[in-house]
Amino acid sequence: MSGSVLILEDEPLIAWDIEEELSGRGWTVVATVTTVAAAEEKLAEVARPDAALLDINLGNETSFGLARRCRGEGIAVVFLSGESAAARPDDLQDVPICSKPVLYETLARTLSGAMSAAQRGGAG
Repeated sequence: MSGSVLILEDEPLIAWDIEEELSGRGWTVVATVTTVAAAEEKLAEVARPDAALLDINLGNETSFGLARRCRGEGIAVVFLSGESAAARPDDLQDVPICSKPVLYETLARTLSGAMSAAQRGGAG
């Protein structure tokens, strides 16, 4: 399964690599951004993506608020992080997480699973 995805990653080289890999696997990347503010702008400008891939730690901010917004709008969410999954707030513990360094097959499978769950009205 593939669909459209918004990528929020503050390290440009990693962001570019993820965008290239997902595009090559049939995903449509609607935007690749480096800050929560830029992600929120893009969500207002583009058609609603099927999924959002959100780096948790973005320097001086986290993507937790954006994750909540996305979930509220029916957008599947997958976190991307080099840190422990335990760092997530209780209400976001059920959001799938892919660890850095990224294994792209796992990432694509996790995004597809989260998208399926969101379409069914579940977590993700």
